Amino acid sequence: MRDFTASKAEENSEPDQSGSQLGPADRGFRFNGLSTDDDTAMTVALKNSIAGTLALSGISGISFAEPQEITDARARIQGRESTFRHVTDGTPTGCLCGYTPQKPPARGAPDCPACELLDC
Repeated sequence: MRDFTASKAEENSEPDQSGSQLGPADRGFRFNGLSTDDDTAMTVALKNSIAGTLALSGISGISFAEPQEITDARARIQGRESTFRHVTDGTPTGCLCGYTPQKPPARGAPDCPACELLDC
């Protein structure tokens, strides 16, 4: 695993503009929802790592913008998260919508609308 934590010297550094390294966009990988205008050297390195890893699986793009439908579903459950049945994210306590259930939902609880949208 690579460490992408910036040191103090790197935090204000500019990306390498020399063209010696191809960035994700140059290799045909798309990062939707992110501006490339203010990429730091650390962000460029992270994007290159993500692009390289996902390209091995045939993935050519990733979106960081949450669709309005999911945003609306999260808003509907806010403050009532524990009253829904959630879909696990593969960890012991996490779920797809980001809520961490403290206890199992009541019998017959409705499915979490955000988890349903994210379960594909």
